[in-house]
Amino acid sequence: MEEQFEIAELIAQKIKGSIDVTGLSRLQDWCDREEANRTLLERVESTDRQMDRLEIYAMFDKQRNWDQLEDRLSATKTVQWPVAQYFRYAAAVLLPLAIVYLFYFLAFRPEYKDLSEVEQIITQPPKSVTLQLANGEKLALNQPTQSVIVQGRAEITNDAESLVYKTQADPADATQELIYNELTVPRGQHYQLELADGTHVWLNSESSLRYPVAFDAKQREVYLTGEGYFEVTHTGSPFRVHAGDIDVRVLGTSFNVSVYDEESMATTLVEGKVQVEVKEEGSLVESQILAPGDQSVWNRQELQVSQVDTEPFTLWKEGKLVFSNDNLHDVMMRLARWYDFQFQFENEAAMHYHFTAQFDNQEGLLEILTLLEKTAEVQFKLKEKTIIIQ
Repeated sequence: MEEQFEIAELIAQKIKGSIDVTGLSRLQDWCDREEANRTLLERVESTDRQMDRLEIYAMFDKQRNWDQLEDRLSATKTVQWPVAQYFRYAAAVLLPLAIVYLFYFLAFRPEYKDLSEVEQIITQPPKSVTLQLANGEKLALNQPTQSVIVQGRAEITNDAESLVYKTQADPADATQELIYNELTVPRGQHYQLELADGTHVWLNSESSLRYPVAFDAKQREVYLTGEGYFEVTHTGSPFRVHAGDIDVRVLGTSFNVSVYDEESMATTLVEGKVQVEVKEEGSLVESQILAPGDQSVWNRQELQVSQVDTEPFTLWKEGKLVFSNDNLHDVMMRLARWYDFQFQFENEAAMHYHFTAQFDNQEGLLEILTLLEKTAEVQFKLKEKTIIIQ
């Protein structure tokens, strides 16, 4: 999928005349690989208008067919209605309604602001990632300079982007008491963490992880809310992630766990092997072993496992948001966590519009919303500090 987004970017640049020599060479190699690729490029270039990259992304969506594509590229069609025949009856019905509506609109219309002001009104100074120590003390971590926190035998290094735990504790010492810290990442932020055993964890926006400062020899257990990506170091002792109703048990592997939605808790395996267990009130309900590329989803009724492209579920840790035929409601949910805003649908039908796109954290919210407007019959307005979808 990553290549599809790259090619879509290059096609958009070629149409707009901003592609460089390296990009042209990459695009030519892609066309030479398959005749279908060359055909797709020719069809796009044959249109009489420039296309935005989200429109080109959509052309790679396997669930769209060529008939839909033709409709999008063809000129607007005009349908002739026998207006004169029905005008007399329509006027009698619609004119009073129009008067009532006009009065209501003028008297009670909401005060919407232009979308161009979205970043000035909504974007706030970033909230701080916080570390709560075992004694209850809370520390703000978003500092520009590196600092070292000493906690018992543990030395914790903070460089404003990640925490690294180093400990002199002996994992074989059964007498040592486990003490827990909790890392909390607010909306609009991401953070990295290296646990005492060398395991790397990426925490997404609006997430938290509770974990011991040092692990013992028997087991390694952490507690997740929100979303986290784990690269677990193999030590010989099991590593277990507790997240809502699911437990993920591993020895050494890479996987993503998302429990933002309690009705759809997902585990996506990139490498290795994991066992996903569903527990309710402490009792095991269901269990599945995942292979690389598997995704399990617990929907409160059953644990469903399917093969997926893992990139849309894991590239967030690299500062990228990937949407693959996702509906606009899910798109707005993820953008809201990314940029820290509230939203509301006035046009409920728009919730079911689907998008295929990729954004990174260098792009502003205004740019993203403008692109979304250009690729669907949807408009964004501001009402106080809430984005309204019309």
